[in-house]
Amino acid sequence: MPKAQGHDETIGESSEDTKVRLTGGLSSDTSSLKRDQPLKNPHEIKLTESERRFKEVQDKRKRKKIEEFVKKSHKEKVQVSTEFNERLARLPEHHDMPKVGPG
Repeated sequence: MPKAQGHDETIGESSEDTKVRLTGGLSSDTSSLKRDQPLKNPHEIKLTESERRFKEVQDKRKRKKIEEFVKKSHKEKVQVSTEFNERLARLPEHHDMPKVGPG
């Protein structure tokens, strides 16, 4: 069976076209980007000094809380919820809250 003559060329061209489409037709030259300067969020530009500091403190507290949460094993997390439920059980009924977590 004879091979179609233009078949290999169209495959090569289509894969090159695909590469150009995937890269957006742009070269991989990133020297025009300034790596020293972070990209600015348009909402951050409008923040006052006190708002910016408040946001930084909130982010810092959130990171610290996440780090502490990640350090705990599953067993420790379950133990904390069990202790919390036991403490709720000892409170008078007007402080009654639904139980949290397994256990």
